Amino acid sequence: MMPVRLEGFDAVGPVTKAAHNALREAALVRVRPSDRRAAHLATLADAAAHGIVSVHEMSGPSIGGADDLRELLATAADFAGPVVFGYWGQTAAEGGIEMARELGAIGVGGDLFVDGSLGSHTASLVEPYADDLSSRGAQYLSREEITDHLRAATLAGIAGGFHAIGDAACADVAAGVAAVADELGQGLVRSLGHRIEHAEMLHESDIATLVNHGVTFSMQPIFDAYWGVPGGMYDQRLGTERAHQMNRLASIVSAGGRLAINSDTPVTPMRPWSIVRAATEHCQEPESLSARAAFNAATRGGWRAIGNEGVGVIEVGAPAHLAVWEAAELEVRVPDATVTNWSTDPRAATPGLPRLDDDDPVCVATLVDGRVIYGQDYWTERTGAGGSSR
Repeated sequence: MMPVRLEGFDAVGPVTKAAHNALREAALVRVRPSDRRAAHLATLADAAAHGIVSVHEMSGPSIGGADDLRELLATAADFAGPVVFGYWGQTAAEGGIEMARELGAIGVGGDLFVDGSLGSHTASLVEPYADDLSSRGAQYLSREEITDHLRAATLAGIAGGFHAIGDAACADVAAGVAAVADELGQGLVRSLGHRIEHAEMLHESDIATLVNHGVTFSMQPIFDAYWGVPGGMYDQRLGTERAHQMNRLASIVSAGGRLAINSDTPVTPMRPWSIVRAATEHCQEPESLSARAAFNAATRGGWRAIGNEGVGVIEVGAPAHLAVWEAAELEVRVPDATVTNWSTDPRAATPGLPRLDDDDPVCVATLVDGRVIYGQDYWTERTGAGGSSR
């Protein structure tokens, strides 16, 4: 049955808002379990083949549904592939905390929608869209609902989080975090590691608030590569001035923020080096990250987002989550002209990174907890060691 009477329905064009969610949920219940499992296995295999050792799945009632997340986590546990951590995007008022725990999710949030997207004119803006002056987008959760959800998640001891793209949506998330910290204490809020997804339009004050309260910024640099070019979607939707304030990666890192960069697949491909490259080649040069800062945000950043501080590095005692790459050339880039103790002299043993102006390095082996999940032949040939094979 078509959701004709729901907001956002269009008989001939794309549907948005409530109508879009209704159609997605109607489609999800028609997916056969065998097809769902095949999709899960294919996705995990593709991630392993591109050096990804951990996947954060952002699920929710209108995204993949409870069955999808439950079965993905079960499949990942049985499959010699990347470790999967689930987030369940449903408010506490709707029973989201209980459902997250029943499903085995580590967070009640992720893609919990405060607003929509810029492409569909549903990201929530302070000022109207440049190409539709009658619209400021859509907001699906009020500031009060955001605060209530974060309060409940904090008291329950589980990480909360939100999908927020427009500046109005991001400002309301920041206000909600600050309100809960004022009520329950900053230390308790910081300890939970709440999360904001996308965060494409952040004002200075909102960056400061979110950083101060330990919120992780989960962001997608390839959005900038796709849409931040002159005349691109950001320019069309927002106009030049606002378009130049998008995806403020360097501002967040400079402020001491926790940044995790990723793909938001299927919106952009799961290709880690392309993500790192996009972060270093931001369309607005002052927001570009150094190669090493981008690498850290793509590796340690994801583990820090789930509260694992000692993971994502190669050192004694760290889990053996590794990817082996073939790269044409390595280089050491000085991350900041003010840093004087970052030596490019080979005798300093400062590790190099692939040149990012070449093709992406090729993954030849991936290991999780010391088990080979991709590239068994390569690993055995060069080390003489066995291991679990996919």
